[in-house]
Amino acid sequence: MFAAVSQDEDDALITGDKRALIALSEISEVPIVDSLWEKIITLEEAIYLIVQRSGFDLVSQRIRARPDVNVALSVIFGRANPNKIGEVLEGLNSYMNHLQSISQGKYLLPY
Repeated sequence: MFAAVSQDEDDALITGDKRALIALSEISEVPIVDSLWEKIITLEEAIYLIVQRSGFDLVSQRIRARPDVNVALSVIFGRANPNKIGEVLEGLNSYMNHLQSISQGKYLLPY
């Protein structure tokens, strides 16, 4: 997928594969790989942007209805009881900050 997204400057990639991003971050001093980071959007980042722009309640209901799809999102949005928007945004921020840290700062935060 990384190779495909590198072919066109207008392409972007949404991924929930944290291990792939960590592996990508370990490749250094390869210009084509370095240029990929501005095209990568994590699933958590996409959800963060959707929650901020489109409405929290609907997103929360949909994610909480399928806790088996993504464990991290399920925990962030609340398993037994729904978390409030502030808690959810904090959880998503925490995930993105952690990814930036373990990717040696290569993952770009959306803000």
